Amino acid sequence: MNMKTKLTLLILFLLSVACNLPTPTPTAAPEPTVSWPVYPTSALTPSFSPTPLGPAILAPTLTPLPTFATPPLGVLARGRVTFNGVGLPGVTIYRKFNAYPNVEIAITDANGDYQAFIAIPSDEMTSIIPELAGYIFDPPFYYWRHYYGYEERAFDFAALPTP
Repeated sequence: MNMKTKLTLLILFLLSVACNLPTPTPTAAPEPTVSWPVYPTSALTPSFSPTPLGPAILAPTLTPLPTFATPPLGVLARGRVTFNGVGLPGVTIYRKFNAYPNVEIAITDANGDYQAFIAIPSDEMTSIIPELAGYIFDPPFYYWRHYYGYEERAFDFAALPTP
């Protein structure tokens, strides 16, 4: 028997063995599960409260953020806005990604405190900006590079009356 015949018989043998193997039954991959809830855009829950100076005003209160076994991707931003050393309520806090418009993430509570989770799935230049009519802030904003993963950062601001 020559070499071509032997090679042909070997290939036929391997094909016949391969054709008689049991076919595996395909199974669907399990659906991925997320181990943490989706954060709201703001961790503040507004409530109305009367004041001695006039009608009821919007007075947001901080609600605790959930804890996670696996931290989500992004930054937990928290801080305080003060005016003459006293907490300033009603300041709107924005986040801004490079090349995107501002997005409201929180409003300071009666003590001037705020906290919010900002989902950032990858490398991003990020800013935190306070805003309230009649005031300017020191610093005017915070700007940093969030690489990847989870981080907690404090961003405090001092309010000054608009000149």
